[in-house]
Amino acid sequence: MSKFRILSAAVAALTMTVTASASHAALLVFDNLGDFNTAAGSPGIAVDFDSPALNDVTGATLNGVTLTGESGNTLNVVDAASTSTPGYGPEFSLPATSGGRILSPGGAVLTLENGATAQRDGVTFTFASGVSAFGLDVLFQSLDGFSLVGYEVRALNGDVLASNGFIGIPAQNGGGSVFLGFAATDATPLIGSVQFFDNDDNDVNPDSNLGYDTLRFATGAGGVPEPASWALMITGFGFAGAALRRRTRTALA
Repeated sequence: MSKFRILSAAVAALTMTVTASASHAALLVFDNLGDFNTAAGSPGIAVDFDSPALNDVTGATLNGVTLTGESGNTLNVVDAASTSTPGYGPEFSLPATSGGRILSPGGAVLTLENGATAQRDGVTFTFASGVSAFGLDVLFQSLDGFSLVGYEVRALNGDVLASNGFIGIPAQNGGGSVFLGFAATDATPLIGSVQFFDNDDNDVNPDSNLGYDTLRFATGAGGVPEPASWALMITGFGFAGAALRRRTRTALA
């Protein structure tokens, strides 16, 4: 990957993060499943893609979430072990994080975007009635340690709640997964859609070979406390406990 592309990715990420900061009060973003579960009330797995009846799910609605592909690309459910990028260094599969099947835009063969059978790895998850929290595993197979894919989270009314132009990945010359989760902090900006979009234009080292698995979401009104609110509540609990201890000591005296 050229220095120009790395710099461009960093600038894009910074720009999108600044945009998201203005609406930070409306949404919390998590890269850790445990923290997401604590904030969102541990929503169960809503879609695991493991049904053998699932194949082409472009435009399908699964358990309340509608899936749309990027640039007309099909959204295929495939066996994770069958995915590969042929002809480019070591072969690595996209890992399933629940069961053995995953959502892989374009199919099992992770072709280059500028090739004859180019594919793009973006997908949009849309909730007709909105959800208060949404999390999933993003699966990757990268040859150079970069994955130029970003995301945008929108409320039911279309307002952008959070966005980032660059999702970092932890491994080079291999495959793995990263968790991403989003939780609304009040009832009004319920999550209406989450879009992942493909920024990669490199046909030398395919960066954006992505899949998706293990969707979790909570329906109903939001209301996840912000970190500042948690601090206030903890402080309040401390004052209440101190007052209770003082009353107990007074009664014993």
